[in-house]
Amino acid sequence: MHTGDHDLLHSRFVMGRAFRRGSAGRDSKSAAVESGADVPERYDPLIGRWAPAALVAGTLPALASAFVAPFFGAPGFDPNTSGQVLAEQGGLAVGSLVYLVTGPLSEEFGWRGFVQPRLRRRLSPLMTSLVLGTVWALWHLPFFAMTGTWQATLGTLEIILYLASVVPISLGYWLVSERLRGGVPAAVLMHWIGNMALATFPLTAPVSFGVYRAMWCILAAAVSILIRRDTSIGHANVTVRPTLEL
Repeated sequence: MHTGDHDLLHSRFVMGRAFRRGSAGRDSKSAAVESGADVPERYDPLIGRWAPAALVAGTLPALASAFVAPFFGAPGFDPNTSGQVLAEQGGLAVGSLVYLVTGPLSEEFGWRGFVQPRLRRRLSPLMTSLVLGTVWALWHLPFFAMTGTWQATLGTLEIILYLASVVPISLGYWLVSERLRGGVPAAVLMHWIGNMALATFPLTAPVSFGVYRAMWCILAAAVSILIRRDTSIGHANVTVRPTLEL
């Protein structure tokens, strides 16, 4: 065989492999679309798409609790209480760092960056939030028995409300991390803002705690309506990528 013939066969082999790969990619994408699966979207670095939703979802429940719960007999918002909570953490700067590390950075790469996208390959957003929220709630159980933790100060009713609300909260995290394409950064931001909001507007009574959890249920109901109206997201996404992928 001449060198020219060898080069020609080699080029055809390379082109054939490239064609088959391209066809396979198109076929798998077409099959996903035809079966109703979401076409995967990468993380969106433009924070204007997901940051406002993360900020609102993280802040609104605590803010509503501070100003709505007093109508049901809870103490009114006291700035001194807010300052005391932050002072116990070493001030605003240190407290902000503590609230960023203990929860957002230590949890969200696992929950929203690893577990959620893998559940979504088999489950709908609602079922994913139910499963992930249940596991997340169970993961927090040891904190209720650990002296010095915030969870250890809660009463029985508050513990029940806490555990029950983790599922609707998980649906909110799904919204900002996958639907709005914020990925792990959006989940970290929402978690951190939520921690800071609770430090600024602390839950000082069971009624406040109930209003806070009720607000999360209302937000989750709004997300559920969105899912039901948008038929493209009401099912499993077999091709979803891990949300921490850039």
